[in-house]
Order: sequence, then structure tokens, then C-alpha cells
Amino acid sequence: MPRLKRAVLGVAMVAALTACGGDVHDRFRPSRILSVGDEYSYIDPATGAKYSVNRARSDGSYNCDEYLLWNQIVAADYGIRFEQCTPPDRNPDTRGQVLAQPGALAADIQAQVDNFGGFRDGDLILVQVGANDVWELFQRGVNGESWTALAEEARTRGRDLGTRIDEWTRRGARILVLDVINQGSTPEAGAVAQTVSNARTRLRELTSEFNKGLRQRVADVANRRIAFLRANDRVQVAVDDDQYNFDNRSAAGCTVSPATDCTQHTLRPDFDPNPNRREYIFSADRYLTPAMNHILGDVAVGLIDDFPF
Repeated sequence: MPRLKRAVLGVAMVAALTACGGDVHDRFRPSRILSVGDEYSYIDPATGAKYSVNRARSDGSYNCDEYLLWNQIVAADYGIRFEQCTPPDRNPDTRGQVLAQPGALAADIQAQVDNFGGFRDGDLILVQVGANDVWELFQRGVNGESWTALAEEARTRGRDLGTRIDEWTRRGARILVLDVINQGSTPEAGAVAQTVSNARTRLRELTSEFNKGLRQRVADVANRRIAFLRANDRVQVAVDDDQYNFDNRSAAGCTVSPATDCTQHTLRPDFDPNPNRREYIFSADRYLTPAMNHILGDVAVGLIDDFPF
């Protein structure tokens, strides 16, 4: 699997502020990988459907081993496959578990872990959550609540998420946490902006406040067991700049919604879902294409490979 140049890791803020430069350390080898959060990390355990582009077989079933999500790329780097994506001819790998659920808020990740039976020392927990918080708060603003108060609530939710994952590390877990992708840049935001004034700006501001709270809390605890990846920066670079040279940076590449229904057969004519092709950033609604997932996954792998957990 190709790896992005190490230079891109400069945008990833490492939370281990106490780590000494030049320290020699053995690479952390997790006994299990648990992926918590929302749709960005979800794999349907019954169908293998993902909120991206799905590879459909000739019989209509999904091959979730193709068009990987970012968390699958991280797990594969450790030789782990998520049990929720077990091919028909393979035995389940119980070391990898997708606990993420559609619609989940930041406050829900504790229940995801608890319902699974908890974690143990040596687990690596992948965390990407907060987009649904942003959209919930946005809808409350549209319904008349104070945008100033909602921005503060977004920041508090991000800070609370940082506190939660810090508590997990004190019980033996290691954490890779991604911040929230700017929801104001998504095709879903563009659709809402047709009827709601300043929708993109409001969503961007709420995203920023959530991320600010999370980032500040992670920095405050200075925990060597938390690696922080600015996923939003990577996506915004793709949207705003020519570094990745995506052909289409704002529209959805899928012609259907939700993204779990999107396959290689339901794409715009100019969209090749091959992860190595840079054509569309977004699949459907607010979700990412295989190419953008591939970028995030490679950056995440590079970060944790070098991280002194």
C-alpha cells in the first residue's frame, strides 16, 4: 500500500507534548483495534456497506475489502481485519472491531465501548466523531437558538470528547483521534445552502469550535498515549489547494443517497472510484470517496508508526 511522503505529517498535531525529541522506542503493537464514532468509520456487519463508495459484486452483494475506509487502512497496517468485513471464505478476525454507529454523537462513544464489553490494556482505539454534533447544533440554530451559545456548546462537546479519551488511556488504551471535517464544505451543506442563508459559514464555524475544544483539551492533558490527526486540514487542503489535484472538490461523485447505496454502478460518468485516482473528494452527502479515505488512512498510518505510545 503506497505511503504518503513523511512531509505531510507536519500537519498532524501530536498530542505528546512531553515526548523528548530523538527518543528511541519500539513500535506499539495493539492486541486489538476498536473503531468508534459515526458514519465516517462505520461498516454494516450484515452487508459490509460503508458511507463512501461500495464495491458491488455481480450478485449485488458488497465486497468491503475494496474501496477501504481510513480505519481499515490503519488496521491493515497492523495485519488486522475488522470482523465486520469478513469475506465469505475467511474466518473472522476478532482483533478488529468497528463499534461506530450511524447517527452517533460524541457523547455516544462511551456506550459503544461499554456495549462491546469494554476495552483492555493494549487496545488501540480509533476515534472519529463529531459531525453529527455539528449538524444537530446547526439545526437548532436554524430553529432559532443563539449561534453564540451553540458555538460554545460545540466547543464544550469537543472538550468533553478530549476528556473522555484521556480517561480511556488511564485504563490502558492508546488513542488515535481525528478531528471533524469541515461540514460546511460538503455537498450536503451546499444543498442546505439553497434554502438556509449562511449555511456553509455556520457549519464551518460550528466545526471549528468543536475542533478547537477537542484540540485544546488534548493539548492540555499532554498525554503520550493520544495521537491527534487533523483530518480537517487534509480535506481542506484537498478542497482549497492543488496539492492533491482533485478534479471536483465540491460535488458528490455518487448519483444516489445515502452513501451506503452508492456503488461503482451509481457514479457520475467522470468519477473513477479507484483510490489512486483524484477525481472527487466527496462520495454522497457529507462523506468521503475512497481516494480521500486513502489519503487520511496513509497519513494516520504514518503518524502512529512514529508515535511513542
